[in-house]
Amino acid sequence: MKLLYIAAPYRANTTIKTQHNIYQANLMAQYYWLRGFAVICPHLNTANFDGLVPDHIFLRGTMTMLSKCSDIALHPNWLASAGCRDEYEYVNENKLTIHYTNIDEVIRLLHEEGLI
Repeated sequence: MKLLYIAAPYRANTTIKTQHNIYQANLMAQYYWLRGFAVICPHLNTANFDGLVPDHIFLRGTMTMLSKCSDIALHPNWLASAGCRDEYEYVNENKLTIHYTNIDEVIRLLHEEGLI
C-alpha cells in the first residue's frame, strides 16, 4: 500500500476559513483512502492546535511525515500556501508521485459513497 500525504492550505486569516481548510483536507483524505492509499493528513493530526508551538515546529514535523511518503495529493489551491510550496519543492527533489486533486471529483465520489 502506498503512503500518500495531503498537501493543502491550513492557515487562514479567520477561524472559519481555517476550519474550511481542515474540512477540505479531511475530504481529500477520505477520497484517497477510498482509492487505496494509506493517508497522512497533517490537518487532522494537528487540527485546532494553533498556538501550541510555533508554526515552524508544525511545518518541520509535516516535512518529516512527507519524507516517509511515496505520493502527495495537492489541493487545487496549494500555490496559495507557503507550506504547500515547500512540500512541492521537496516532492520534486525526491521524485514522489504527484496527484493534482479536483475537489469537485472528491465531493462527487464521497457523495456517491454516502459519506457526505
